[in-house]
Amino acid sequence: MLDRMNKPEPIPALRNPSASEISGLLAEAEQAGEGIAAFARARNLKQQKLYVWRRRLKAKPPAFDQVRIVESAPEPAAFVLELQAGIKLSVPSDFDSPSVRRLAEVLHAC
Repeated sequence: MLDRMNKPEPIPALRNPSASEISGLLAEAEQAGEGIAAFARARNLKQQKLYVWRRRLKAKPPAFDQVRIVESAPEPAAFVLELQAGIKLSVPSDFDSPSVRRLAEVLHAC
């Protein structure tokens, strides 16, 4: 936000900011194009907090797309993953190695 003299307004101290507040600040910092240090100084924020918040947001697992389940004849599976709560995930033989690796990373993060 800019005041009447086109200077950024200092931001009150954020003790427990929400993810949307953090995302908004980081987006504003990127759009300002002045660098994290200058952005933090102008808004009375700690530079290190912005770096920590940015790293944490980047480390979050990607959001999942909506999945629609379609009834069809089962294909022969190359292997079956048995998950907690009795869930079985059949992985087809044409599922490539990078996809298997990504699936394992996502399941491990849950």
